[in-house]
Amino acid sequence: MTLYMLAVFRPGTGAEWWKYGASTDEFKTLNAGYYNQGLRITDIHRDNNACVVVWRPGTGGQQVWYNLNEDEFKQKDTEYFNQGLRLTVLHRESDGQFTAVWHPGTG
Repeated sequence: MTLYMLAVFRPGTGAEWWKYGASTDEFKTLNAGYYNQGLRITDIHRDNNACVVVWRPGTGGQQVWYNLNEDEFKQKDTEYFNQGLRLTVLHRESDGQFTAVWHPGTG
């Protein structure tokens, strides 16, 4: 399957980085580096273990999970909700697995 990315551009300031076709190991390395630079994931898709990821300036913690089945996703969502994190990205990938990102939030 081919992974396609649809981009939406809007006014903003600060850094913005994206990566297409990142392997799992490459994603982990990039994400750790960008996180330490104050960037957070604003979108992520995964297909056949290749990722498309966008990072933008952000603050606070971040949790990222992929290859979750429905029960695993529900468990993580409850766990992070109770820690004060809120779901900011959620995709059900072509293989039926979930990819999700949580950031600090309320409500």
